[in-house]
Amino acid sequence: MSDEYLQIGGMRFGFSGWLSGYATIPFAMLRVSKESLRITLGIWKLGITFKFTPSDIVSIKKRKILFYAGIVIEHNKKKSLPFIMFGTLNYPKLKMELNRFGYHVMESGQSEVSGLRS
Repeated sequence: MSDEYLQIGGMRFGFSGWLSGYATIPFAMLRVSKESLRITLGIWKLGITFKFTPSDIVSIKKRKILFYAGIVIEHNKKKSLPFIMFGTLNYPKLKMELNRFGYHVMESGQSEVSGLRS
């Protein structure tokens, strides 16, 4: 078994879903490991990376937008943008890999719990 998982996708990042920047698929990459979730935006040679350790993550929620689904990472990092969303065309695989590394994705209608499994 690999000790990390990579998935290409798109992302939104900013102050809210409406006040955010956007990069379409394939300009973002999510790297999942037990130590962190990292999303790297690789558009226009910016190379911006958002990194969240398990202690930074408040919750991970599924979000659907038009033709694809993704995750919103709610976090407590003060020096990071508050709205971070990673979108993918293969949400079932993403959810399975997040679970494998110990992260819990809340589906709509689920009660609020930590983004990590105990």
